[in-house]
Amino acid sequence: MLNKASYTCTLREDVSTGAACVTVEATDQDKTGNTLKYTLTGGGGVFTIDASSGEVTTAKTLDREAQIIYFLTITVEDSGMPKLSANAELTVTVSDFNDNTPRFESSTYTKSLSESAAAGVEIATVKATDKDEVGSDNSLLTFAITNANGYEDTFAIRTEGSEGIITLKGSLDYEAVKEYVLTISVSDGGTPQLSSTATVVLTVTDINDVAPVFVDSEYGALISEDFPLGGLVLVVQAQDPDTNQGGVIKYGFSPLSTPARFAINSATGGISTTATFDFETDDTQYPFTVRATDQGDPSLYTDVAVTVILVDVNDLTPQFELATYKKRLVETESTGLAVVTVLASEADTNAKITYEVTAGNEDGVFKLVNDKVK
Repeated sequence: MLNKASYTCTLREDVSTGAACVTVEATDQDKTGNTLKYTLTGGGGVFTIDASSGEVTTAKTLDREAQIIYFLTITVEDSGMPKLSANAELTVTVSDFNDNTPRFESSTYTKSLSESAAAGVEIATVKATDKDEVGSDNSLLTFAITNANGYEDTFAIRTEGSEGIITLKGSLDYEAVKEYVLTISVSDGGTPQLSSTATVVLTVTDINDVAPVFVDSEYGALISEDFPLGGLVLVVQAQDPDTNQGGVIKYGFSPLSTPARFAINSATGGISTTATFDFETDDTQYPFTVRATDQGDPSLYTDVAVTVILVDVNDLTPQFELATYKKRLVETESTGLAVVTVLASEADTNAKITYEVTAGNEDGVFKLVNDKVK
């Protein structure tokens, strides 16, 4: 007769083969044939029993994740005739050991987000599982950002059960950083602690948040009054780092500053003349404003000041004050006498007028001195 009708045993899954579980005891009051033999059934060969001592030990390694509970039957039989036997039930529970590393559902996660995303917004969710005992420290997960390539202050992650929620802490700027690569770790709470990592690639999408910027802060050009009609005066140039239509620039004049004598190429920024000029009758300075507008939504623009200055050319003939100068002289006049003073002028600026006698003085009787004929 077995001393108990049932037995229980708990073994941790990392015990070595041959680990003792329980020793059963039985008694036989017969004076003969009382040699007892123990046998074990069930358990799929994972356990064995010593036929003489009744000690149950492990015959194979245990794996709680494969099977948690074993139900076995222990039989004790005497050596008499007829043989008599008795049974007892053995329940073996396998306890957990932290032998499973938490695993991400994917080794790489990709996500795109707009550079206009506000701080606190949820960017991405990563998920992991751990096969160790549910509810134990061995399967308690914690997520962390272990490497953000210098942008650790830009992102944060919080743990919600088996999920890690990545959020934005700072601000994004497509023009500064177009892609972030984060290394995310998940660790369990067991001993020893086990962990694994995954990569999260965050791609920043552009919005039209940068207005065009002119290469120069202001523009100017000098043109002569004989500048050809339709000639290219100067080219203004602007740049915009935004992508797609946000980086396409068109040029025009500011609505409040449209010059009458110039036109601008909307694609190239080239400014050309639409009229001829006369320094003596026209304005000599033409200030106006050029606007560079991108094609994003909403569109953004920047204005720049342009000044074109008209330069005089020597296009006018000097004119004498009189068409004819007359003077009577007597033959006894002394040498060096001032006979007549001639004077000419012209409208060109900075014009220097010089004089010479071109006819009627073949004998050299007269000469010019300081614009006077002597």
